[in-house]
Amino acid sequence: MTRTGKHDLSVVIPTHRQAHCLEPVLESLARQSLPREAFEVVVVEDPSEVSYEASAKRALELGFRFEALPGRAGRSATRNHAVNLARGDVLLFLDGDCYAAPDLLEKHWRFHRDAPGPRAAAGTRLEITSLGFAGRLVRGEAISKEERDRECYDIRFPAGVPDEAARLAMETPWLYAYTNVSVPRALVTAVGCFDEQFGLQWGLEDIDLFYRIYVQMGRLPDAFVYDESMISYHLPHYRNRGSELGQFRGNEPYFRRKHAHFEVEPSVDLPDLSAYQIRLYRQRVAQFTASEAGRTDESTWRRVEKLLSTWPNVLYAGLGTADLPLPPGTITMDHGAPPSQSNEHLLGLFTGYPEGAFDVVINVDLWRLLHWQDLCTHVNEALRIADELLLIRTAQRIEIDGDPVSDDRDLEYFLRALGSHVSIITDRSESGALLIRCR
Repeated sequence: MTRTGKHDLSVVIPTHRQAHCLEPVLESLARQSLPREAFEVVVVEDPSEVSYEASAKRALELGFRFEALPGRAGRSATRNHAVNLARGDVLLFLDGDCYAAPDLLEKHWRFHRDAPGPRAAAGTRLEITSLGFAGRLVRGEAISKEERDRECYDIRFPAGVPDEAARLAMETPWLYAYTNVSVPRALVTAVGCFDEQFGLQWGLEDIDLFYRIYVQMGRLPDAFVYDESMISYHLPHYRNRGSELGQFRGNEPYFRRKHAHFEVEPSVDLPDLSAYQIRLYRQRVAQFTASEAGRTDESTWRRVEKLLSTWPNVLYAGLGTADLPLPPGTITMDHGAPPSQSNEHLLGLFTGYPEGAFDVVINVDLWRLLHWQDLCTHVNEALRIADELLLIRTAQRIEIDGDPVSDDRDLEYFLRALGSHVSIITDRSESGALLIRCR
């Protein structure tokens, strides 16, 4: 970490209707082992009917910065305002209800001082299970490790998470990096800070930011590092989980459509399951693009081409789409070609397109990568956005574990299961490829 004559570390805190949490959080930041001249604290209030007069006064007494927005603006705008006020080389994102362990800032500071290059550090956020523990914590009483382990848990990771599990989790860090995360300021500004299009809705603006930072860093496997010794405590406060979940669900389509990549197709509210799916499909997509499967051969194309005269609006998934005379305006899902506005690296589980946007979705072998439930999801999504789905199974074997239709016996079972719910017409080309028309 280089000195700039400003501060090494800026702690960025948004707050809204949680003055009772903010005051002990500020006290915890005033008791840090990191020398005071090495960090600053910037708090920005997204205003409500709750008074922050006492909190603002205490922040100024402690030498911290406190500002209130002129009107309600939402989490992204509040955080962006704090980032603009911050002067540090590294930004540590905390929430207004995250009580810092005494060495939290020093550990983040040392991580970036010693990092071989730009990296992000994700620490622990411990959920407190009892008001008694919370009271002792904010009063500054000594807390033993045994008490902490008994009274707290991290919703992201179980206690004593093995190093291998944490390493795997950091291969999809945006699923876990939503508070107590530090990152070089240059990376935050390079991706345009928080997306204010999320508006006043709760959720996903932080996950969106860290996904963009992860992509900006080249999807490096060690771009984000998890350190369970970087401890913050999530102070108890009143929550309407039903309302929050509804807002989160409301933001999810925008988040997924914005990125149009299979890494964000799974829902992010089940991070361990989503992380497993993403790792699995990363491997399978790589194997798929290295194979000769997914390419429409000449005899199969002759059959498809006849049908395209009645299907002007097409979404075409497969490899080698640039070599095909597809209708103008076709959207492709060709993982062997660079992503673009017209070529999306999706699997078709969630496309974000409106109902009936296409006449047909054509999928050449890509569907063979999907787990059974995901395959059902793809069929449902395709028939939502199009009148018809054409699944093509080429004769080429895909060398992956779990190809759902590795031979005709598997295919027969699949067709019977699918035929219970959709109308199916099958046709086989001269090359042995099977065309499955679903309506």
